[in-house]
Amino acid sequence: MEAANVLSMHDTGPLGEFYHRKTKRIGHNKAIIVLARKLLIVAWRMLLTGEVYGAVNPKALARKQKELHRKAVQPPRSVETVLANLTTHQTTKKKRGRKCEQSQVKSRVSVRT
Repeated sequence: MEAANVLSMHDTGPLGEFYHRKTKRIGHNKAIIVLARKLLIVAWRMLLTGEVYGAVNPKALARKQKELHRKAVQPPRSVETVLANLTTHQTTKKKRGRKCEQSQVKSRVSVRT
């Protein structure tokens, strides 16, 4: 459902056109369901036959492959960097938790008075 929703907003290819045709006839909600089913069928056929999606945009595919290659070639981060980021994230999360608890206490006090 999520994939169909995103595709309905951004795709200009055959599946996007299919969604827009269906929207005119049956409305947005039902068109999303129909599009999700169509996506499932396309994915199933791709897995079954091993074919690549026929309406792929060559420029977009090349850009995405280049980005994936760049990420795969990046040197791994050091353990120290990962631990430092994790510690910073946990500290921030604790601070937010305290603020949330304080606001809940204030709201309880104001409700009782």
